[in-house]
Amino acid sequence: MGSTSDQHEPLADIERELEAHYVHDLHMMGLSPSEARRAFWHIMNEIKEESLKTGTSTLPRDFGDWLLERENTDERVKAMLAKRRTEGVTDQDIRWWWNMHHLQRAVMCKLDDLNRHALLTRFMEGDGLSREDATRKLERYDPLFGEPDEMHADRHMDQPLPYELKERVRRYAQRRSILEPEAFAKDMEESSSLNALIRQELQRGNL
Repeated sequence: MGSTSDQHEPLADIERELEAHYVHDLHMMGLSPSEARRAFWHIMNEIKEESLKTGTSTLPRDFGDWLLERENTDERVKAMLAKRRTEGVTDQDIRWWWNMHHLQRAVMCKLDDLNRHALLTRFMEGDGLSREDATRKLERYDPLFGEPDEMHADRHMDQPLPYELKERVRRYAQRRSILEPEAFAKDMEESSSLNALIRQELQRGNL
């Protein structure tokens, strides 16, 4: 979902907006309309429970603006954003991601996980690949977002990308898929992962 929700909307309005968008996505993943709606509300209820436990439901509105205002005076905020800035995250990216309502961010993360699981299953069952080969194919064709795994720092280029980059990555992949599909496919095949290709493109100023 590319646009930022107005965090001053009543919660019910935000939920209806998310339902309209993501029920369609779940339907496109192969679920019937009724199954998609049930799946969405199952995910939403999980998110609400998790947000109460983690405290994300209490984050201030326009949290991205809040973070940027405190970056130079709050050491914890500065350290948090510094890690992301080394990956190419900009002020605009921070505002895009953190000014969303917390439910919108959480649904995006959940749907990412579901989509990756569906792709992995398709590669294994549809293409007849082993789990290892299917995982390698998934890494080449689908970006992974999240926090870097310190246990595998030697594979930095393949590590998860910050969620703040998600919209820029989507636009980049869409643009190259339309304008130069063969070159894009070749670049993905020759990279250890799509994340590695994205990092190279960030370093070259192409994204």
